[in-house]
Amino acid sequence: MTSEYNQVAATIQDRQSYIKRSDELREIEDRLSPLVQEVEIATDRLSPADKAEFDRQYYDTRAKPVIDQKFAHTRRFEAFFR
Repeated sequence: MTSEYNQVAATIQDRQSYIKRSDELREIEDRLSPLVQEVEIATDRLSPADKAEFDRQYYDTRAKPVIDQKFAHTRRFEAFFR
């Protein structure tokens, strides 16, 4: 779903387009939030070795780049309102 958010966010180029699509972004966030919480709970239960393996095989290579892109969009949107 973060990829879905990023796809929508990439189409937003100014304050007006953000305002038009902000509800759509919020809906994606609302669907994503419980999933993020579940992953956090599950990874907290992993042993240090399993957590390192999870980070290496999934988080660092797949999740983190997409999450970083989402945060970059968020910073860009915030600039629309400064």
